[in-house]
Amino acid sequence: MIANKHPKGASVLAYAEVHYRPRAVPSLIFSKWPEIVCDTPPRVDPDRPIPVFIIIKDAHRYPVRLEMAVVHMKYENGSERIARFPYGGIQIREPAWWDSINVMPEFTGMVVISLNLLVRNGKQLTQIGVDNYRGLSHSPLTVTVAEQPLPGGENWYHGDMHCHTLYTSDQVEFGAPLEAMVSGAYCMGYHWLASTDHSYDLDDSGDDYLESDPLLGKWRFLKEQAELLSPTVTVIPGEEVTCRTSSGKNCHLLALNHERFIEGSGDSGERGLKTDSERTVGEAVRECVEWNGIACAAHPLESIPLLERLLLGRGEWTRSDLETPELTGLQFHNGIRDRGFRDGRDAWILFLLAGRRLVAYGGSDAHGDMNRRRRVMLPFLALGEDMFHTFGAVRTVVNAASRERDHLIRGLREGRVVVTEGPFISLSVTGNGSAAGIGDSFTEGAGTIRALCKSSREFGLLKSVRILGGTIGEQSERVLAAADAVPGDYEWEVEQNERFDGNGYIRAECDTDLGKCCFTNPVWIERG
Repeated sequence: MIANKHPKGASVLAYAEVHYRPRAVPSLIFSKWPEIVCDTPPRVDPDRPIPVFIIIKDAHRYPVRLEMAVVHMKYENGSERIARFPYGGIQIREPAWWDSINVMPEFTGMVVISLNLLVRNGKQLTQIGVDNYRGLSHSPLTVTVAEQPLPGGENWYHGDMHCHTLYTSDQVEFGAPLEAMVSGAYCMGYHWLASTDHSYDLDDSGDDYLESDPLLGKWRFLKEQAELLSPTVTVIPGEEVTCRTSSGKNCHLLALNHERFIEGSGDSGERGLKTDSERTVGEAVRECVEWNGIACAAHPLESIPLLERLLLGRGEWTRSDLETPELTGLQFHNGIRDRGFRDGRDAWILFLLAGRRLVAYGGSDAHGDMNRRRRVMLPFLALGEDMFHTFGAVRTVVNAASRERDHLIRGLREGRVVVTEGPFISLSVTGNGSAAGIGDSFTEGAGTIRALCKSSREFGLLKSVRILGGTIGEQSERVLAAADAVPGDYEWEVEQNERFDGNGYIRAECDTDLGKCCFTNPVWIERG
């Protein structure tokens, strides 16, 4: 069985790298096979294929021959299909090899996908299912073939603010090739993604993750590849920078679209017990913004596992770090609504009430993982799998002139952003000939608040919708309008007339009966 209970303080590590062994350290997860992983996105939009990815890692050390892939699909209505894809014994000896089998679905709803790979290792012919990790379930993959596109609106573009690719590759994990992530995103109905690989991986040699590359080849290749792939899905290049908090601990900063690489190696594990990062939070944020980037606190109040605290010097963002003036926003929805989400949301609201225009973002923090997460639970000792931090678990929806990178960056920076696990909310305030949407400012003394909530059968009936108002200087928000247990509705609209006597903001949030949430960034009220 795949664990569905989120392990307290669990690291986000995947796909699992099983070949690294320090001298004289035994490993219970080591294998004389390359890592072989099959994956699919968790959903596909109407009229788009299901891409079944085959990823083979470290075959330069342990070469194999791929003879055949057999894909067995079982639809929700009971129909079954089997397709065979011969590879003819192709020899695979690259550090990272991948292929995609694209299958057009015949029916909507849930489809269960089983795989059987025939792989030859020397003279041994072996059948491998969805992966070859020792001790894992090898359970089939599941994909929702959607009846409708993702809920949204005109000029709103869906994406993932925080995900990792094969440029993240080190002693315990590796991600999926960026091309595979782009293909998966396109089939899911996404318009963009941010490739935010670890700073301590992006400065590595392409051949050895324990050796630094002063020419920053991986960083340069990421930026070049982002340009090449953007006609399909816009790729925003970035990095997850390790930097020092005011308490001397390591935390993570998302730097997006910045022009120069920012060093950060404190929690890389590459320098033994030396865990000091090169830059403080303030220094990293300022560099990012000066180089035309967006600087965002990554999962700032997420609980840090004890081993990571002790061995890697990791800790949460402090209040003074979050108060860094140039900080653009907080990515506190990190693919799961845990204590880190709740604490991050509470901190964001307090900043809003203080008049600080920090933007809320959402990102899956998927490390390649699309259908499930396979990870190293304890280095050299144990592997595990669960359904958390998978690609698509949460998305950031941006209002922009187009999906061109510059337009998306402007929308992200200005807070024209909705964060969602499924449904969508549009929000505006109009009055006296003026109109303001999410991220804008409304300057009139009275206006009509309009909110439109949308969901679908895929994400559930609307259960509760709330329009919330905040006044600068107060300690809590107030509910301006609410509807609970909306009977049988996938769409809900509200109009509310309101007077504005001071500076503040309006925002909205909703939940569905399938447990999916959505929340907007504010429409700001400016009364001088």
